[in-house]
Amino acid sequence: MGFLLPAVPAALALVLATSIAVLLLPGVGHRQRVALRRAFEHYVDPRIVEALVATDVPPRLGGERREVTALFTDIAVFTALAETLPPSSVATVLNDYFEGLAGAVTRAGGLVVEFAGDGMLALFGAPLDQPDHPARAISAALAADAFAKAFAARLRTQDLAFGPTRIGVHSGAGFVGNLGMRSRMKYGALGDTLNVASRLESLNRIAGTRILVSAAVADRVPGQSYRLLGDVALAGRATRVTVLAPVADVAEAAAPYAGAMEAIRSGDAAGALGLLRSVERLMPGDPVSAFHRRRLKAGLCTLEIEPGGK
Repeated sequence: MGFLLPAVPAALALVLATSIAVLLLPGVGHRQRVALRRAFEHYVDPRIVEALVATDVPPRLGGERREVTALFTDIAVFTALAETLPPSSVATVLNDYFEGLAGAVTRAGGLVVEFAGDGMLALFGAPLDQPDHPARAISAALAADAFAKAFAARLRTQDLAFGPTRIGVHSGAGFVGNLGMRSRMKYGALGDTLNVASRLESLNRIAGTRILVSAAVADRVPGQSYRLLGDVALAGRATRVTVLAPVADVAEAAAPYAGAMEAIRSGDAAGALGLLRSVERLMPGDPVSAFHRRRLKAGLCTLEIEPGGK
C-alpha cells in the first residue's frame, strides 16, 4: 500500500463516530440528531446509523469477541501510478475510487472500518448482528469488483494506468469494539480473521485473480459459483486455508473443472490439463484455470499451495 490520506472523509467519519459520543446521548436535541444522522449516512448503512443514534450508552474502550466477515482491498501497482501524478491528482483519484468502493460495502450493509493508503478494510456482522454476513460480504466484493473494473477502464481513457483491485474475504471470530485511547477512539477489529482476509487479498497477485475467499465464506454462500484455488499455507497459521475464487455461473464448466481438481489430487497431470482446456473453451480467460495450468506445466501437480510459491 502506498499513500495514507487523512483527508479521505469516510475514515475521519469513523473516528468522529466515537469521539463525539456526547451527541449520541438522550439529552441531545432533535435537530442535532437529524444532522448527525444525515452526516453519518454518507458513510455507513442507515441501519447502523440508527443504532448509533438510538443508543443510551456512550462508546467506551473495549469490545467483544464475535463472528464477523472481513473484506480487504488493495490496488495493484498503485504506487507506480501515484509517483507519476501530483499529490492533488492522487487524492482526487483515490477519493473518487473509495467513494465507489465504500458504496458497494454500505449497500450490502457492511461497515467501512479503515482506509490505509490505497487499501480498504470493511466488516460485516458488526457492530450490528447480521446472520448472513458472509453473503453480504460476497455481494459487496462482487459489486466492488464491478465498480473497480469500470473505474480503471474510465481512467485508461485518460491515459492513467490504474491497476486491478484485489479483494480478500474471510469469516471467523474476531475482537470488535472501540479501540484506541479514551480521548480518541474508533470502532475497529482485531484478530486472525482480518489477517487471513488480508493474506487472501495478497494471494491474488500469485493467482492472477481479483477476488479470493476462504471456504469459511464460500460454504455459507452456496448460491454463488466458485473455482477451487487450493489449500494454502498462510504465514502464522498451523492449518491450511481452502481458498476459492467466485466466478460467473457457467454451469457447463463445473463438471470438467471438478474433474480437473480430482485429477490433480490423484497426480494425473495430463488428465487435469485436458480438462482445464475444456474449461477454458467454455470460460475464455478464466484466471483460476490458467493458474492451475501454469502450476501443472511447472511440475506442480498438487492443490497444496505454499507461501510465495507459484
